[in-house]
Amino acid sequence: MPTTKPKAVPFEWLERYILPKLGDALRQDLEATLDELKQLRTSLPASSLNPKDAIKIFDLRYNQLFDAWSLADNELFEIPALLVAIKNEYLFVTEGSLSNNALTQSQINNILIICIGEEKRLALQEYNRPNAAPSTQSLARPTTPSSDPAPLLLQFETKLNRLVTYKKEKRILQGIADYSLWYDKDEPMGISLILIEAKREGIVHRTRESQGKQNKLVYGLSTDGNEFQFWRLDNSSELTRSRKLDWKGGDGSRIVSYLRLVIRSAILSSLSTTPIKDKERRDVSLSTFRDPEKIKSFDYGGRRFNLPELGDDDDDDDDNMDIVDLSLLNSNLHR
Repeated sequence: MPTTKPKAVPFEWLERYILPKLGDALRQDLEATLDELKQLRTSLPASSLNPKDAIKIFDLRYNQLFDAWSLADNELFEIPALLVAIKNEYLFVTEGSLSNNALTQSQINNILIICIGEEKRLALQEYNRPNAAPSTQSLARPTTPSSDPAPLLLQFETKLNRLVTYKKEKRILQGIADYSLWYDKDEPMGISLILIEAKREGIVHRTRESQGKQNKLVYGLSTDGNEFQFWRLDNSSELTRSRKLDWKGGDGSRIVSYLRLVIRSAILSSLSTTPIKDKERRDVSLSTFRDPEKIKSFDYGGRRFNLPELGDDDDDDDDNMDIVDLSLLNSNLHR
């Protein structure tokens, strides 16, 4: 005998006709279940989208004429000796082992943390020695001075969400940033820059736009620990992307350089980092590159954005934001 497919019952019908007839305990259980089902019905995981979907949802477009990721070989940073030693140790210990997510994630952790450390030391050095000579060499590890820029803090896993229209339906687009950076542990996490997988950049970009933020710049990265691709979403909702970079294929220095440039961009444009809000100090920091005019494409205050200088009234602009200020998101290659 053929089975009959159960008929779907609308949530509204259950809430109107069934819930009032139930006892308190059973009614509460059913209400909780319905709430969970409603959330599942409206949620849209960012991982389920392809690039074309994301571009359409957030009304983005590619800019094929501008390359934010163009650096000459003499503009690149050296790979820090500490990172070289750690990666060599990984190769020695894991030789012959199968690759897995945990191993990949730990290698990405090392690259990111060492790059953040290099930029934090450089920011402290430039803040305390305004006339420091330009250099792209990895810095020694100085002692922390008593008068510091606002501290750069690292956090793992931060949820991102945004109400979007997908296939003519209102959905909540959800994603997780694996890493987050922000300033000042005593203040709520404010927005300056985001570094996330390209499919999730639009969440942050459009959130800033709806709240009237002048700086909607977002950086993205997709990587499996060896192959890296960088993205940039600017204030005009235009996307630019780097070529795919291969660490084992000799692109390690370029990968480190791009990461450090993005981290530096956060330091230069952070609304809560007063030491480098000053234009002269920003230019001093930019002078650490051999071609500071080109590197200004990474600077929120730079000429390519044509935005006004940050003013004193902007300091508390992001106090109530719940999306982090710099995030590096996940180990899946952008497809």
